[in-house]
Amino acid sequence: MSPVSRGRRRRKVKPTRGWPTGSGASPWEDLESLTGPRTQPGWFDPSIARVLDGAEVLLATSGPRQLEEVSAGLLGAELHRAIHEEPQGLWLDWWFERLVERAVARIRLEATHADGWQAPWWLLHGLTSLGPLRLAAAAQTALGRARKHVAKNAYQSQPE
Repeated sequence: MSPVSRGRRRRKVKPTRGWPTGSGASPWEDLESLTGPRTQPGWFDPSIARVLDGAEVLLATSGPRQLEEVSAGLLGAELHRAIHEEPQGLWLDWWFERLVERAVARIRLEATHADGWQAPWWLLHGLTSLGPLRLAAAAQTALGRARKHVAKNAYQSQPE
């Protein structure tokens, strides 16, 4: 011990106040564990259907930048509506994940038809450039799953 620090007392560490530390990664997950599982809000399904039905506009884009802009506009319009009209249940990351799942389901359903799978396919490509990294990665993974349902020569004929 140095002569300078010899007369100092050690500080006691006080317990922190606030949210109890649980197994969740965030206070919301800790709170959710106390209140039960969250239920999907009623606005999710109609909202996702509107985005998927409007995805046809993506087929007219001429490059990656325009695809990103039109995708952002499509999602932004729907999220703007939800934020201003829905009183609760604004779990936007959960909504995004459900949108990605439903896009893959639509590709799977439409893969047997001539070109019905292309709009949700392009939407997934647009989603890979939007949002936080975790959500963009979910869209990229979904493209890999969707690729299994589309004929190889069909998706390879799509623009890069």
